[in-house]
Parts: sequence; structure tokens; C-alpha cells
Amino acid sequence: MIYNLQVTREVLKQVYVAERLRIPHWTTFVSEYALLWSRVRNPAFLRELVRSGEWMKVGVYAVEGYGIFKVGLPVFLIRAGG
Repeated sequence: MIYNLQVTREVLKQVYVAERLRIPHWTTFVSEYALLWSRVRNPAFLRELVRSGEWMKVGVYAVEGYGIFKVGLPVFLIRAGG
């Protein structure tokens, strides 16, 4: 199990370096989350998501985003440290 985790970590580090991934600037985070928050607070937007069935796609994007930041940040920190 530990070996598999170490191999996964090394593969992720290589992908991170090869793709030249970078953590976005903080202003990007602020503007995107402000837009997201304004939409989530709008009941008409939420009704349209449910009516159109797009809520499933949004859910998948949310899980993907969580996964990217959950994996991406540790990979960045590993790369920065060594």
C-alpha cells in the first residue's frame, strides 16, 4: 500500500512538472468564488439548474474541482520542498 502511494506521488509530481501547473493568483480565486456565490444565492439560477438537469454536471464539476485542489496543492508543496 505504501509503495503504491509513493508511486502515485511520483507520477503526480511528474505530471505537475510536465504540464507546468501553477497555483492560480489569489485574485482569480476571489473573482471566481464571488461569481459562484452570486449565482448560488440567486433562486432563479438554482431553479434553472434543476429544471434543465444541469445540476448533475455542476455536481461532477464540484467533485473534480475538489479533487484537483486536494491533489494539486500537496503535489505543489512536495515539488516546492524537494
